[in-house]
Amino acid sequence: MNKPVRLNSLATAVPEHVFTQHKVSEILKEAYAPVFPHFNQALPVIFNAEIDTRHTGIPEDWLREDYSFEKRNDIAVESSINLGEEVTRLCLERAGMESDEIGGIILVTSTALAMPSIDAMIVERMGLRRNILRLPIFGLGCVGGTVGLARAAMMARAEPGMRVLLLVIEHNIGTFWKGDLTKQRFIAGVLFGDGAAGAIVSCEGEGPVIAGWGEHTWPDSLDFSAWKFMDGGFCVLFSRKIPVYAGERLSAAVNEYLESQNLSHDDIDAYVLHPGGRRVIDAIGAAMKRIPEEDINRSKEIMREYGNMSAPTVLFVLERTLAQKSGRFLLAALGPGFTAGFVTLEV
Repeated sequence: MNKPVRLNSLATAVPEHVFTQHKVSEILKEAYAPVFPHFNQALPVIFNAEIDTRHTGIPEDWLREDYSFEKRNDIAVESSINLGEEVTRLCLERAGMESDEIGGIILVTSTALAMPSIDAMIVERMGLRRNILRLPIFGLGCVGGTVGLARAAMMARAEPGMRVLLLVIEHNIGTFWKGDLTKQRFIAGVLFGDGAAGAIVSCEGEGPVIAGWGEHTWPDSLDFSAWKFMDGGFCVLFSRKIPVYAGERLSAAVNEYLESQNLSHDDIDAYVLHPGGRRVIDAIGAAMKRIPEEDINRSKEIMREYGNMSAPTVLFVLERTLAQKSGRFLLAALGPGFTAGFVTLEV
């Protein structure tokens, strides 16, 4: 009989600099007020986001000055390596494993550009096995934590003796630059933070069973969430349709996924949701009446403490859910593509 795929360990980490939402409002005002005379009318949006604090690897002065894309990317890469090392060590400790037991490594990021990719740098820094299998994944955005966990489970199932390390690292605040003072960048400045999550997945040992996974990509939605790469750096693109899709389309995609797994909402004990933003998570809660309020609030708690960290955020929510609940969990997130990703865990 095939052994089930298990989540042997999970860990999260954030960089050292902490910004309150009040501090963010000061920085955004300095950048935007000279360009938009009526900027003060937009200030309530910052505090209505229901975010208190965010973490970043970028010192405050880097956001106030117009540093080059090269310098901003360099610090993003270095911060990502440091966070990757931190969560790797935590995952190994919690799984009771040594570094030479890791046979595969998956990196998920959309914010730090490097070649060799950051996973190779972590392999070198930590002295991981020379025959380790590497899979760097770029461009999944907010759905990356869920899809990354699914890919790790697929790799572990393909080679049942392999222990796979998943690293999900984002450096969103470091993409801010004054050449992109658009409404979309303003919203990104209001919502996004930096963080990392790591997991070890295998068919060995103990831990929650990763019982299933799936995705749904909608047509004619490539421009809903995207980066446009310009001379000065990342230009963020968002669509106002995202909350609409979260409210009107996600429910059907969830039902389709559950049906493919021979499950229904009655079989789900906890929903682990990527919050996205207040409007997105509220739209999900309003549309999917079966989601308990405590599950919505748990996602909001993570967003309040860390902001939307993009890909790692759902794994922060999962870590907190594991500390509070048991049973069958459904992880769900939305991201560029425009794609919904799902994972089922049995705890």
